[in-house]
Amino acid sequence: MPGGSLGPFGLRVKGEEGCCKFGDVAVHVDPGPRWIYEAKFPSPLRDRRDELGGCEFARVAGCPVVVGHIRPRDPPVREPRAPP
Repeated sequence: MPGGSLGPFGLRVKGEEGCCKFGDVAVHVDPGPRWIYEAKFPSPLRDRRDELGGCEFARVAGCPVVVGHIRPRDPPVREPRAPP
């Protein structure tokens, strides 16, 4: 998905009928050349589904979930300040 797009996004699911497929959602991010995306492992959606049972769809619809982090590929170099 391009970084400037806000959706809607299509979801494809795999798995057994009747189980919560939302716990298997994976986010694949292309953050561009200057950034790195690091997914959380294990996935918080799968982790909660396996730990608590049930489906995560209602929880995600009501509150955000952090599934990963984006950080700069190379931290910017800061020039030392000249004394006043």
